[in-house]
Amino acid sequence: MEICSEQSKSSPTFDIDQSSKEYDLRCAEAPAMRVDVHKGRSECDVKTPTTLPTQQKPLLLFFCYCCAFLAQCCYLFYFKFYLFFYFVVKKTMHQLPGFRRRDPSEISCFVKYMVFSFNVVFWLIGLTILLVGLWAQIEKNPFSQLGTRLSKFYLDPAWLLIIVGGVTFIIGFTGCIGALRENTCLLACYAVLVGNLLLIELAIGILGFVFKDWVKEQLETQLDDMIIYYRDDPDLQSVIDWIQMDWLRCCGIHGPNDWDLNIYFNSSSEALGSPEAGGVPFSCCKTASLNGLVNYYCGHGARKMSPFSESIFQSGCLIQVQEWFSRNLAVVGSVAVGVATLEILGICFAQNLRSDVFAQRARWRYSH
Repeated sequence: MEICSEQSKSSPTFDIDQSSKEYDLRCAEAPAMRVDVHKGRSECDVKTPTTLPTQQKPLLLFFCYCCAFLAQCCYLFYFKFYLFFYFVVKKTMHQLPGFRRRDPSEISCFVKYMVFSFNVVFWLIGLTILLVGLWAQIEKNPFSQLGTRLSKFYLDPAWLLIIVGGVTFIIGFTGCIGALRENTCLLACYAVLVGNLLLIELAIGILGFVFKDWVKEQLETQLDDMIIYYRDDPDLQSVIDWIQMDWLRCCGIHGPNDWDLNIYFNSSSEALGSPEAGGVPFSCCKTASLNGLVNYYCGHGARKMSPFSESIFQSGCLIQVQEWFSRNLAVVGSVAVGVATLEILGICFAQNLRSDVFAQRARWRYSH
């Protein structure tokens, strides 16, 4: 017979009577039980078995069945309460005076979500453009030269991005939220804003064809300012370099001599020791980059030669942009017609949705 409490050889020997044998048997069945033999205490240090005793399994199954039964009762009670609410309470509310039933609706879901989906895209685009413009303006530290930048804001691409992004954001917001919330005030604001934008675009197009000479004169003045402030704004410099080198492949307004308006490229700056005097920006060079490296000194002294160096573009950007519009007149006209069509459809859909909202309100008001 195995004894649960093990004693050392030096410990005193006790007589084990009948009662101690019963305790040892209980210790063998339940190893965690303590045994007291003639006031001498010992513990069974055997690990407790991981499986549940046979007597406790029916209790656990009974507890699980009770939980499942309570869950089923709660579900049935909730379902019956919902049926009671739907068939009794809701039907009773329909008979109350002043209760407005919304179905069937006068509002077209197609028109509503067409206006919403169309404007949510412009809303996000406008927000992106606005954030990019603000980031570009903050990066240039505008607070030190705020007065100068505001006086020539049309030359600052960051300000143009802020204005375009802000207008697009406001128009998209009024159309998106107005359609989603069926707000007639926002829908009216959206229609007015898009209508004014369409009128401005039409006015610019008509003035461009009717007063060609005046528009050309104003354009030349603005281009002169762009050359004068070329080095004052890094964004403006990047735009001019892109126009001359990548888009139109030109130099100056009418030719390379127009860069004499800039203080850095002016021929008289040679007396001050300017290395760029009598030259042009690197974007005027025909091969400004070689093996992926840009040669920023390729335009130095290019206008000192007679005739001009063959390494730079000879034609002006104004002539090139006129030729570009002549070559792509069909594409430009198609884009303009497409934009105008989208704006007209937006106005029509907004007004249609607005009239549907008014009709639905009138139906609720006079149906009871």
